[in-house]
Amino acid sequence: MASFALLSLLSFVAFMSAVQASILAGGWLVYCGGQAGDIPPGYIYACFESKVGPVTRTLDHDGTSIIFTDSHDPNKFAVALNDVGSTASFEVSGWRVEVESDQFRSRDGCVNLIFFSSKGPEHISNLIKTCPVAGPITITKDLFQS
Repeated sequence: MASFALLSLLSFVAFMSAVQASILAGGWLVYCGGQAGDIPPGYIYACFESKVGPVTRTLDHDGTSIIFTDSHDPNKFAVALNDVGSTASFEVSGWRVEVESDQFRSRDGCVNLIFFSSKGPEHISNLIKTCPVAGPITITKDLFQS
């Protein structure tokens, strides 16, 4: 009986992962893979390419964002925010990254980023403003050593 419950739970998790990706029109490929015409209207997003490893966990989600990884390369991922004021936080290689919509440039899909130390609440970068037309944000060790 316990193995049936575990199998049912695993099937449900796999199903929800597939549904989640289809709700946002295919996930990473749509946002960062050159299919920009398929992006849902009003969405604000940022594409990332990490040189320090994949997203290890998501933090403090307010329910208005989702993170999609590339199915072939987990070091490439997109953060999609569905409205002005939406935020997402995630960890990469032990460092926390906060993404929020830019209230003044949200129509252009722009976001603000802050990188935080793994040692405490102090931020280790100034506010970084970026827009999708700038291309993916590359996360390197240099960002964490400033």
